[in-house]
Amino acid sequence: MSTLLRELITAPLGVVDEVHFGVPDRLFPSVAQQVAHAGSVPNPPEPGSAQAGALPAAVAPTADLVNRPDILRADIPSTGTMTAGGATRMYAALLGLVDETALVAPDRLRTIADVVYTGADMVMSVPTQWAFGYSPYRPAAAPARVAIMRNRFSVGDFDLATRVDTLVAQSIGGLNHD
Repeated sequence: MSTLLRELITAPLGVVDEVHFGVPDRLFPSVAQQVAHAGSVPNPPEPGSAQAGALPAAVAPTADLVNRPDILRADIPSTGTMTAGGATRMYAALLGLVDETALVAPDRLRTIADVVYTGADMVMSVPTQWAFGYSPYRPAAAPARVAIMRNRFSVGDFDLATRVDTLVAQSIGGLNHD
């Protein structure tokens, strides 16, 4: 997966050192460490639940787990490590906004972006929405479209995203009324 990511996406976009499934050793010094948010230690899943089956205790989502070098080096597509600039360029290319690099044909973009599931994430126990491969979930009160890169690790905590969305929406609203 890392080879495909590099050959098909990050190299053409010029972000080879900014978007990874498995972080190369030479880039470890530049990786921001996740910091546990006070009170963010997740409750252990109920025995026999979907979460217990999907997330064995040894891989429960914590800041300590995601900071482990073996996890950062692993080729795990669902846990990519990226810079804000790398993420921005990659998502812009998905939307067709980067010259000479089309990651998705325009006629396919709508199909990929359409929400196909809204409801509870049975593993993480949070409300969610899913398109094909991406979660466009934002808290219902958040009217703006904002991407946030953070290093405060907390499962299901959307407080910061909601605050940033609200500030951006107020800024945009203020600009529209002037």
